[in-house]
Amino acid sequence: MVQLSKKGNSYSISSSCPYHYSKMSYTKAIKPTNSSPCTNVPVHCPICPPNSSGQLKTFWKYNAMYHFVMEHAENNEELPPIPPSFLVETFITSQKESLMGVKKEVTSNWRKQYNIPGTDGFEEMKDSMKRERAESNVTQPPTKTVHR
Repeated sequence: MVQLSKKGNSYSISSSCPYHYSKMSYTKAIKPTNSSPCTNVPVHCPICPPNSSGQLKTFWKYNAMYHFVMEHAENNEELPPIPPSFLVETFITSQKESLMGVKKEVTSNWRKQYNIPGTDGFEEMKDSMKRERAESNVTQPPTKTVHR
C-alpha cells in the first residue's frame, strides 16, 4: 500500500512496500534526468472517493491505466471519462521509455492495442489544455457605466 499526502507545498509518501525508498523526494522524482529517467511516483485517483479518514486513493503513476481498468471499468469494458489533466500527469513519453530501456516496438504495439495516444498526440492534448486554461482565465474588461 502507498499513500501520498500533501502538507502545504510539500508531499510525504508512506508505503508498506519493503522496497520503498523512504528518503524519496517527490519533487525530484517527478522530473526525469538521463541518469534517473523513472518518474514512477504516487498519484491520487481523480475519480475514487476519499476514504473514511479523508485520504484520497493513491497508487503508483505507472499503474494508472491498470487502476482505471480494474477499479472503474463498467462491466470490465468501458472506462468512465478520465480527466485530461490526469492523463497528462500520468503519461509516459517515448523518450522516457527509451531511457528506461523499453523497446520502441513494444510501446507502439501496446498503444495501438489499447488506443493510447503516442507522444505526438499527448503533446497536442497538453497544448489544447493550456489553451483552454488560458481562455478560461481571460476576463472581460468591466463595462463602463454611464450616469445621466
